[in-house]
Amino acid sequence: MGRLVVTLALAAASLFVIELSAAQAGERRDAFEAELAQAAAALHSGEFSRAAARAERLAEAAGRAERPEDRAESGEGGAVPRSDRAEAWRIFGLALFFEGELGRAEDALVEYLKLEEDAHLDPALVPPEAIVFFEDVRSRRSAEIRAYHPDPDARRYRLLNLAPPAGQFQNGDRRKGWTLAASGTALLGLNVGTYALLRSFCDGDSGLCGEDGARYRQARALRAVNMASIVGLGALYAYGVMDGFAGLRGADGGASIRLAPLHLPGIGVSGQF
Repeated sequence: MGRLVVTLALAAASLFVIELSAAQAGERRDAFEAELAQAAAALHSGEFSRAAARAERLAEAAGRAERPEDRAESGEGGAVPRSDRAEAWRIFGLALFFEGELGRAEDALVEYLKLEEDAHLDPALVPPEAIVFFEDVRSRRSAEIRAYHPDPDARRYRLLNLAPPAGQFQNGDRRKGWTLAASGTALLGLNVGTYALLRSFCDGDSGLCGEDGARYRQARALRAVNMASIVGLGALYAYGVMDGFAGLRGADGGASIRLAPLHLPGIGVSGQF
């Protein structure tokens, strides 16, 4: 009984730490997106110096692109989606271009293209001279940009996405893969621990746990937590499969899926990846 209590305590503590980390990551992401929107508004209103200052802070905070071989080791990503990181570099580069700092603008736009190789500027929003400059940068530094994108001929196995976190590791999302593995282990431990306690509380043949008293109330609470852990495991598996296929497609250079809060009896599960 003592070991089971310790197992339940460790599982509950692990879930608390995982949920706290996800909440903190979500707060950082929301703050980044709000600041990014302000930088974009400054760029579109012609406040280029202000846009450059804001975007530079965001771009440097989010980090530069990594080569595929380095990304597999470090787990590129984190709280800031790849698309938002790219947008910060785009705004920074364009603001510098309009300020006349062409050298720095070129370097910033190269960082943008390292994250979004196939990106193009919208002629309805960006003046022709900026588009010409952007395409010239792409052409002159194409070899450098291509080095930051995975080999399209590298073999990927779609079936691995049906066994998360294998799909995440295959896609280079090591940080997300370890998060899924830790979450799944904690939920599985919680499920097995509560099931074992229920077996010890209840009659093995009839499955009855009594009709009244403390043992009956404890059994009801344990059954609720046990069912919640099963639902949590199912939701985590579904997320892992969808995210694995989204990452394999790479529609935005590293697709991101956000989980809505899931409140279960005795457990609250939410997350952002």
